[in-house]
Amino acid sequence: MTSEAWNVVSYDEAEGDEPSKDFHKLVAVYSHQSTVALSPEFTSSALVDALHDSACRSTHAARSFLGTHVAAKQRLSHWLATVTSSTRNPRDSKEQEVFHILWLHGDAGTGKTTLMQTLADALLPPLTTLVSADPHSSPPIYASEEFGSIGINFGGGAIFFSRENKHTDATKIFTTIAFGLASCLPPLAAFIQSAFDANNDLITQKPRCIREQAELLIFNPIKTWVAGEEGEVDVDFIMIVDGLDECDDKEMQAEIVRVVKDVFKERIEGVRWYWIFSSRAEMRLRGAFFGEHVVMSPETEEIIVHLASDAEMDAFLDCGFAKIREMHDIGSSPADTGTSGSPEVPASSADAPEEWPSSNDKEIIKWQAGGLYAASASILDYIAKPDDDPRARIVLIDSFIGNKDPGADHPLAKLDILYKNTLATVASASVTLAKRILGAISCLQPSSHKDQRPKVSSVAELLDIPAEKIHEALYDLHSVVSAPHWVPSETFDWPCLPYGDGKLSFCHPTFDQFLRTPSRSLDWGLNLESVHMDLARCCLKRLAMGDTRSKYPLERWYLECWRTGKDTEAALGILPDLYEFDFTVLPEHAIVDRYFVEWLLHLQDSTMSEYQLLKIGPPIELRTTLSPPSDEAAESSQQASSSSSRPLQDISKEISYPPRQSYILGFEPSKQVSLVPFYDVKTQTRADIGSVIGPGLKHWDLIRGFKVVSRDGEMGRKLTADEDGSASTAANVQDVLTEAGF
Repeated sequence: MTSEAWNVVSYDEAEGDEPSKDFHKLVAVYSHQSTVALSPEFTSSALVDALHDSACRSTHAARSFLGTHVAAKQRLSHWLATVTSSTRNPRDSKEQEVFHILWLHGDAGTGKTTLMQTLADALLPPLTTLVSADPHSSPPIYASEEFGSIGINFGGGAIFFSRENKHTDATKIFTTIAFGLASCLPPLAAFIQSAFDANNDLITQKPRCIREQAELLIFNPIKTWVAGEEGEVDVDFIMIVDGLDECDDKEMQAEIVRVVKDVFKERIEGVRWYWIFSSRAEMRLRGAFFGEHVVMSPETEEIIVHLASDAEMDAFLDCGFAKIREMHDIGSSPADTGTSGSPEVPASSADAPEEWPSSNDKEIIKWQAGGLYAASASILDYIAKPDDDPRARIVLIDSFIGNKDPGADHPLAKLDILYKNTLATVASASVTLAKRILGAISCLQPSSHKDQRPKVSSVAELLDIPAEKIHEALYDLHSVVSAPHWVPSETFDWPCLPYGDGKLSFCHPTFDQFLRTPSRSLDWGLNLESVHMDLARCCLKRLAMGDTRSKYPLERWYLECWRTGKDTEAALGILPDLYEFDFTVLPEHAIVDRYFVEWLLHLQDSTMSEYQLLKIGPPIELRTTLSPPSDEAAESSQQASSSSSRPLQDISKEISYPPRQSYILGFEPSKQVSLVPFYDVKTQTRADIGSVIGPGLKHWDLIRGFKVVSRDGEMGRKLTADEDGSASTAANVQDVLTEAGF
């Protein structure tokens, strides 16, 4: 039977019905026969506006659009169908499960709250206004486009914690839930109000005694009510707690989960509990749900909310823009007329205003949002600003990325609030270290598909801090930072949470952009030049200690140096470290890229210092002997030579390139090495190599970088034989370099 068969009846009609033990009918009839007014003291002790059906949330809370969160909705429906079926139809009534708990979690901005609000709207209708037109009919089936049909009566309630709305007092969770139950389920109102009056002193004077609140205000009143109905009440309570991680007391967050597990597992005949918690995947909550040392628990199921797929994001934008068009009266109607009488329509939509926004506009938003619902919602909110033309504002979206000072009114302003609230959870004592680690994660991300994300062990070694400190600093940031799960190292129970050498990255690129724009992230903003200076110093320190095998010190010291920028305080700040550094610790043939040499030459010119860290060495004429190419390479070389005015060089012969400058790196002679240029292997096989690197072109052209050559022994004597870099010296050096493989 569908919900359409259930009618809203008047007071008189309800009053004449026979009392029924069916929970749904009992609640409906009881609501008109026995109304209990909840006391002002009770009302003030609850977060009334945090309830799912409060006036505040009913009006302003976002709902999940149809076609979004598809996988999560399917898993929620499957879980509800499974647990309710197993609960109501057990093989053995003695084994009937009366308690189920689900943890829905995901990264920041994946739309968990909108999903929970939609679930609450679908499963927690206002039961007090519904009675059956047919006394012999079955209970209603709650039908929802989002969650399918669920043939079961749910009592219960939903509470939504929120820093933005200042609903963060964890000590009021069970008084709020009790208030919600008493408000929408009148049979319980008298019992709950009586329990509150009898225990008012405990609730007001010891607000942290949440276990007692759960027992006295929820569990015991329900138990008393069921006993008074002679045990014939049959009810399923679904309780939704959203934003648990946004409670202001971190210790209370995990305590709430433990209290629910302890209190509501006790059996009340005819009563079954389904608790759904929604939060970010913070470590303290993972321990509370699954136990401190185990990954999985038979008591807890979990559903992970992921980023939106391309189809889901299309559905989200289509629904969002439909609302914007309705709000601003945009569609097939003509554009608004300005003072001059001519339509003021952006050029992109002038020909077909009814098709606004264009497919290109939506693709730009999808690219910037990257599957993050909160980012898309923030952009739509920016476009839909009242008293402004959304068609003009959408044009500004494409120019937002890369803007270092976008101002307060920008497309991701609402997303910034989300990230600021997340960062506000970091303990004050950990802020400095957390910011340093976030800077390292941001700057050490791979720049090509060949590179890998930094590992905890690598970052810990580079920054010279224990790995445990990294885990502690990121403990509250797992919703924005992808990091391995962690438990204290002294625990070894199996199965245990992974600890140690996991990879580090940001959950979404918008968080990196947020940190890299100080005007948006404020105190958490990254000064990238200073971050690179810190990393450069760490690399030089590790190299000075003889660590030439670790990945980052040897491969990134020069990168971090030149990334401090030109003519910046950070660039000048790293110079003293380079003056003191002994470059002879670098292994033979180590690579130094060309940008470091350019950066250092510019820095020396701009500072006009008489102390030269990089000196001009003798010119080097590089030679190479190419092996015969494969058939494909030979064919491509023939095609290249036929299209070029220059004849194809004989690849079987030794090829000589125009001389290129070498350099001497280091301040003190005993700490100096030579930097010898080399070409990319692909460059050497080009048929037009002579014309590309011929005389008159910049000496950097096609130079891949420089290799470190020791100045000790014979090599050192030949490089320093003639200070003016004569031809004979260059020839001697060339012979040695050829033998060395250059």
